[in-house]
Amino acid sequence: MQEMWKTFFSSGSFIPHGHCYLWQTKLVWLHVASDSIVAIAYFSIPITLIYFISQRKDLPFDWIFAMFGAFIVACGIAHIFEVWTLWHPTYWLSGTIKAITATISFATAILLVDLIPQALALPSPAQLELANNLLQSEIVDRQSAETALKQAKDELEIRGEERTISKNKL
Repeated sequence: MQEMWKTFFSSGSFIPHGHCYLWQTKLVWLHVASDSIVAIAYFSIPITLIYFISQRKDLPFDWIFAMFGAFIVACGIAHIFEVWTLWHPTYWLSGTIKAITATISFATAILLVDLIPQALALPSPAQLELANNLLQSEIVDRQSAETALKQAKDELEIRGEERTISKNKL
């Protein structure tokens, strides 16, 4: 078991990726900068997703955001290892990180496909606005009907009082 871990974290007889780039400084730093910036972006996206989930307690599918977050973090780690392997040929470790990323990516893709029909069934903002406008119209109609009913009741009470007064005079 110890030998497996030693091999896993060892450079073995491999050479770093930098040799493939012939250690051309501009090319090496192009890869370092690009992979590093991609990794930083990948690490910032889940922070934004966590904030979004924490602010929207009514999300019906908050778990898919967690899956996207895990997928994106795994991608960021894979990019960090692309930088690492420029100087350190720990390709078994790098490959394992890519396999983990592939597993999370594939699981997210499968779960997303299953989620689409449920997500499409959610009302759109336009549908919600239309429903809200209809409800507002019904409220106005109901208030008008209540006002008219109260006025009719008041008129009936006044007429009833007038009849009572007329009868008493007779």
